[in-house]
Amino acid sequence: VFIRILDKEIMATTRLDLFSKLKMGPLTLKNRIALAPLTRGRATEDHIPTEIMATYYAQRADAGLLISEATGISRQGLGW
Repeated sequence: VFIRILDKEIMATTRLDLFSKLKMGPLTLKNRIALAPLTRGRATEDHIPTEIMATYYAQRADAGLLISEATGISRQGLGW
């Protein structure tokens, strides 16, 4: 396995297999693929998650570890 860093190829000393299991504390993940949290802003004006949000994550549930988006708890907490 070769890794390119700053236009130089180096041989990796270990092979990281994305599809191998990973132990994280009490969790054993089926692979090393993760979806980072996204700020999609699809909650209602009252900050309640919507069905479209549930559908979005359900469609991706087989991929690996999913870290779902945050839902603001107040207007002042929406910093984006």
